[in-house]
Amino acid sequence: MQRICHECAGPNSTLSERKDKVIGSVYIRAGVVTSQKFQVISSAGKLTNAILSCFNWMTENAKTFVEKMTFSVDERTKLRFFDALCSLATSTDECLELIELADNLKQTFRDELYTDDMKKMLGYLFLICISKNEQHVKAISTNYRRVAVRHPKVQNALPTPSECS
Repeated sequence: MQRICHECAGPNSTLSERKDKVIGSVYIRAGVVTSQKFQVISSAGKLTNAILSCFNWMTENAKTFVEKMTFSVDERTKLRFFDALCSLATSTDECLELIELADNLKQTFRDELYTDDMKKMLGYLFLICISKNEQHVKAISTNYRRVAVRHPKVQNALPTPSECS
């Protein structure tokens, strides 16, 4: 993946690499001429956040991953997850638990033919994207719950009823 990013960004691209405890390691190539940015994110076992989006499906189809919190999902699980998304695209169901597919993605899943290797890679990419999105959701919900400091209102000096008479 890093080689593909390097080829796409070009020979004069800038490289940035960082390791982060929340999202894993990040490899970024930025093209100098086009200013396009290409990223490779290694999840480093952070797919556990993706479990929240489809917990029941994961419990049934990736039991070892859910129960033992293994480093990553196996190849069969990646394939089953992608197949579940493709099945969702052709069914009357609106979502797979908390995962809802856009109409254009449903159409792409219905129209395209994928090899098993492509399905595994795409399934894994979807899990990483869901996991990364969970990080954004967590950040938003944390800030949402933060208590704001409220200052007491200053009441206008209104005359008391005895002062009016």
